[in-house]
Amino acid sequence: MTTLEESGAATALPLIDILRLRGPAADRAEFLGELRRAAHDAGFFCVDRHNILNELDRDDVLRVFAEFAAEHVRG
Repeated sequence: MTTLEESGAATALPLIDILRLRGPAADRAEFLGELRRAAHDAGFFCVDRHNILNELDRDDVLRVFAEFAAEHVRG
């Protein structure tokens, strides 16, 4: 698992390469272990190579999330 600290950032934030999830079973198992450790140890992580368009506007993302939450999350 790479961290943003290793890539030149100021703090150690786990950097998860999501494309590894599509690899061979052994790579997926290793990926899932790294994801589990990142979520458990750091509590959050940065997802790399997610193929989400950079053009997505923050307001659009929040709007879509709010629509999803309104439909799927019961309070």
